[in-house]
Amino acid sequence: MGQVNVAELMSDPDFTTTIILRRPAPARFANEGENIATYEPDLTVTAIVQPADAQQIATLPEGSRGPGEVKAVWSATELRMADGKTVESDILVIDGLSYKVVGDERWAENGYFFVLAAGYV
Repeated sequence: MGQVNVAELMSDPDFTTTIILRRPAPARFANEGENIATYEPDLTVTAIVQPADAQQIATLPEGSRGPGEVKAVWSATELRMADGKTVESDILVIDGLSYKVVGDERWAENGYFFVLAAGYV
């Protein structure tokens, strides 16, 4: 069976909502070596957002499972998780609350990206 391309659903207003993508810019360091967090300009992104289910949450590493709410997010726009080296996790602002990308699956060939994002302050 061939791959199913769901790109059309990623822009269907019956399924989607608008969120804000805050992508961390490359690290800058202050005089004393302190990392200064900066972000690229915010982007408005169309996405499908739902509460993550127990099975999705169970796939996350122990340290990223809480205590905040976890959202499952599908988008045609690439959403990134930290790589542990040079890339920091994207921040998603959903209904005014901030969520950090803590898990991802690569489905670009099917027309979307899927991430799990955990609420944080």
